[in-house]
Amino acid sequence: MEKKINVTLWILLGVLVLLIIGLLSSTGVLNKLKTSGRAISQKAETYADIQNWFSINISLNLSNQGIVFNITGLPTNLDGANATLNYDASSQTLYFVANDRNSNVPVQFCIRQNESLKSGINTIPSQNYDWSNSSTTDLNLPPIGSKRDLPVDPTWDYSNNNTAANSYVYYRFWLYVAGTQSPGIYRNRVEIKAVQAGNAC
Repeated sequence: MEKKINVTLWILLGVLVLLIIGLLSSTGVLNKLKTSGRAISQKAETYADIQNWFSINISLNLSNQGIVFNITGLPTNLDGANATLNYDASSQTLYFVANDRNSNVPVQFCIRQNESLKSGINTIPSQNYDWSNSSTTDLNLPPIGSKRDLPVDPTWDYSNNNTAANSYVYYRFWLYVAGTQSPGIYRNRVEIKAVQAGNAC
């Protein structure tokens, strides 16, 4: 009697083993194991997909105050009136943007105005709004000698190229106003964006 029970147990165990093997095969577990004869080492490829990432920061003066021209006499000189923060107490501009210190690629900054400066029905021609930029700032940088017209949407113009992480681009702005310009508070918006260095704005 005891012998029959032992045989029955062995049969049940065998069936159980076969069921487990069948289950592992059906779920693909065994197929995922790779051996090659007497395996003492194996190799696995490694792939690391690192995406480019960048962010820009804008100076508090640009963010909070914008670009202000206090013009009391017309016409302005031919170079145009200085924006109020073109030169601070140490003769540096307070208009700047930065490639964030955590960015992992250099960037190129792009700039434009959304439209001509307007006050009601009156307009200051867009070509009277000029700008210049450099990677450092002092009394002479950004240079007035390199100023150029600020383009109007949809056109962009390039600032410094290849601005590395935790690096800055500085700006100065000038506005020429003719003697016949009507008084008023004129407004528009200057837009600055960044693209990865080497890409078009």
